[in-house]
Amino acid sequence: MQAAVTVRRAVCIAFGTAVAANAQTTTPELERARVPLEQLPIVARTDVPSSADWITFSRGSVWVVNYSPDRVSRIDVATNRLIADIPIGRNGCLGILEAADRIWVPTCGDGVINEIDPSTNTVTRRIPVPITRGREGSFAYLDGSFWVPDNKSDTGSTSIAKVDAKSGAIVAHAGVGARSDVAVAGFGSIWVASSGDNIVARIDPASANVIARIPVGKSPKFMTAGEGAIWVQNRDDGSVSRIDPATNHEVARIEAHAPTRAGDISAGGGAVWLSVDGKPVTRIDPTTNTVTHQFVGGRGADAIRWGEGALWVADHGVGQLWRIDATRIRGVGAPPIENVITAAARARIDSTLRSLTQTGAIAGVSALIFEKGREAYFGAFGMADREAERPMRRDAIVQIFSMTKPITGVALMTLYEQGKFKLDDPLSKYAPEFANLQVYAGSDANGAPILVAPRRPVTIRDITRHTAGFATESTNPGVGPLLRAADPLNRNNTLAQFAQKLGTVPLWFQPEAKWEYGPSVDVQAFLVEKLSGQPYEQYVRQHVLDPLGMRETRYFVPEVDRGRLAAMYNRSDAGVLTRAPDSSAFAFNTHHWPLTPGSYGLTSTLDDYMKFARMLLNGGELNGVRILKPETVRLMATSHLSDTITERSWLPSKGQVGFGIDFAVRLRPPASAEENNGVVGEFFWDGAASTLFWVDPIDQLAAVLFVQLMPFDKVHLHKSFRDAVYGPYSKP
Repeated sequence: MQAAVTVRRAVCIAFGTAVAANAQTTTPELERARVPLEQLPIVARTDVPSSADWITFSRGSVWVVNYSPDRVSRIDVATNRLIADIPIGRNGCLGILEAADRIWVPTCGDGVINEIDPSTNTVTRRIPVPITRGREGSFAYLDGSFWVPDNKSDTGSTSIAKVDAKSGAIVAHAGVGARSDVAVAGFGSIWVASSGDNIVARIDPASANVIARIPVGKSPKFMTAGEGAIWVQNRDDGSVSRIDPATNHEVARIEAHAPTRAGDISAGGGAVWLSVDGKPVTRIDPTTNTVTHQFVGGRGADAIRWGEGALWVADHGVGQLWRIDATRIRGVGAPPIENVITAAARARIDSTLRSLTQTGAIAGVSALIFEKGREAYFGAFGMADREAERPMRRDAIVQIFSMTKPITGVALMTLYEQGKFKLDDPLSKYAPEFANLQVYAGSDANGAPILVAPRRPVTIRDITRHTAGFATESTNPGVGPLLRAADPLNRNNTLAQFAQKLGTVPLWFQPEAKWEYGPSVDVQAFLVEKLSGQPYEQYVRQHVLDPLGMRETRYFVPEVDRGRLAAMYNRSDAGVLTRAPDSSAFAFNTHHWPLTPGSYGLTSTLDDYMKFARMLLNGGELNGVRILKPETVRLMATSHLSDTITERSWLPSKGQVGFGIDFAVRLRPPASAEENNGVVGEFFWDGAASTLFWVDPIDQLAAVLFVQLMPFDKVHLHKSFRDAVYGPYSKP
């Protein structure tokens, strides 16, 4: 008879079925999942040294570390052939990764990180780091810094060192726990496994503080970030822990029956992959948290990574790198995921949008949805110009207002990929206009503002997530009159003049004290100018809009196209729609102004903006043109708001969301039927005239909704549209 154990932690044990997290229930002891042992569908084998132990990807190649002899093998993905064999230092250890267009490999024998230039296949620099021993572990890279298990100055390996990638200086230590040998980057944080304390620690990369300690299985070791979670290989009990980055809890523990002292784990291709030295390779389905397949693991299948559209396994027992075609695995991909936009969904959307125009709630509306790479829905209803009886059409030009912001964010992050800045750099490092900021701290007896020094500098991360503290309106207490007098966003200012004037206005609150929507994205546009040496409008055109074919997304609409501008309508509290005069509604877009704001001002069409949304959905690429790397898009679509930022203005009205780099990011399902519908993992934003777009990576769906209605969405258009797309709300 099996003994019984009581589960009282936020864990579910999965071996065919899952136990709900936080449940108090009785379940049998862990038993081995019963799945048949199969052959891996290996489509190519490349000979590499018999000590192949870590894998990464860059420039159409697979890069493999070999610790004896100490070399890095480069394999061409197109031909599966070895094309370079690069000597490194002694005792390759702690993995290999690609960052800043370089390959980085630590060698414990000489205590350095080797920097490899892929264009020459040579080591160009060796950065001293505090490592002296061991191959069993991994290091991480995030935003210009390495995170390295410190086993030199810390003999107990209880801490992680933060090392500046440019200078090689150790800038911080984070104390974690006993035998903290494995670090990975993901979801805007550093995650460290402490196999001595059976925890995973989450570290804030800016402060190097531990913000969560998460209990997992016995002897956690290698980890991976992907498929919506952090996945942890627990070596002593052979399980895999799933950590939800939104809650910092272990939400599932999967019995992979793989206790081992060696192995690896990777997430990608819709699955989690686990290798165990000389034992089966395991596939885990992240949608069910169950083992679906096990494969013959060769003599020493150890390193495992998903990348370049395939699964790669290094077998150091036979000295080979295997390429596996996951589409050939029995049952994978079938049955296909049901489409969101079915015939019933199209009928719901048509009915919803048509009704809103027929009842006079809005004058006109259009919507476009792509799903799984294909157009799934288009509809246009009502009038773009009610008075002229001009119907809303697909090519209507609308003012997108704050949907300009994500475009600015993408432009800025192209410079991030070029190594021009780090997110936690002080803004004043690149923009001295903000070097002497002070913070409003109340008023004295005479009503004069009391100003104090900021507790820390405003960082670039602050201006991407609206936590800088800038004054936002002339009604802000204390600083409002000063903002009004400076008038930084006057249309006759250039971005340089805007920054100079904004830099004289005290901050409304301390950096990171709260989330408050304001001029931060205009500061981003100014920063693009400073870092690139080009006018912002020219840079965003050259690096984002033109490469994507977004030729009708622009500040100035020429005379020949103004007949397609959709009229702006104001809705009164009584529900009466009144057309705004064209002279005021179109004033910004029918004149050339010195100001090219990053936060508003662009016009666009449905098809133009959908190109932008699809680029994000595709991980930074559209039609063979790459704007951003997939990891940069993931960074942008990850919430950067810590739980300590509790004051968030009106952001909670968007639902269960955080905020990334110029997007809201859905962290949890709707808590009630009154909230906007949506999918965990989606990212989105909207505009003052009630426009909306979102990207849903889970369903491979992007949606754009255009309307010209002020004030913002008083008719609950966004909720109605989302409910029509996804179907009626159902309580999770």
